[in-house]
Amino acid sequence: MKRKILKEENIGAEALNSIVNYHVETINQIEQSIQKNNVVVIGMAHNPCVRKINQALKDAQIPFEYLEFGNY
Repeated sequence: MKRKILKEENIGAEALNSIVNYHVETINQIEQSIQKNNVVVIGMAHNPCVRKINQALKDAQIPFEYLEFGNY
């Protein structure tokens, strides 16, 4: 499912620049990780669901990369 967004021609230049550059380093890091790994978990510190998933993957001996961004 794709997120609905405005067509670029309907977005002001300044706003479009902000959209394009918003968290670009984070997006690049995630894209690189996805290219290198079959399984990537992206989560936040202190999230019990992420801890459970990470542990389940370890228990199943499934290699994965965990990327953590922020916390509560």
